[in-house]
Amino acid sequence: MRSPLQRVLYVDFLGALSTVVVMLCAAGALAPHVGIAASVLRSAALLVAPFVVFVLLTARSSTVRAGRVYGIVAFNVSWLFASGLLLVLARPTVLGTWIIVGQALPVLPLVFVELKELRTMQASARSAS
Repeated sequence: MRSPLQRVLYVDFLGALSTVVVMLCAAGALAPHVGIAASVLRSAALLVAPFVVFVLLTARSSTVRAGRVYGIVAFNVSWLFASGLLLVLARPTVLGTWIIVGQALPVLPLVFVELKELRTMQASARSAS
């Protein structure tokens, strides 16, 4: 049976995986409509791909380690900041802005839920010992 933290990590995994797949497979088709070069979209996807694997391995492990979850949270926060920078520096189209915001905003609640579930798991472990 999976813990609530593991279930949240699976949600994070699926969201990140879908972002990687879309950016890799549709970069050429999306680029002219979003105002971001296909090479930038592909590079971002390749940057996120190892994160996707890391989140999956963490979610599937029998014991979720706090350090790994903090690393996942740190990457997610970095992704939020990078998305904000992209909005300012790349000057995307209106559609591009909506896509950047639309893929970044769901990350914010994930960060809070991952931290909350980690703290709940740690508190349960302390009270059990």
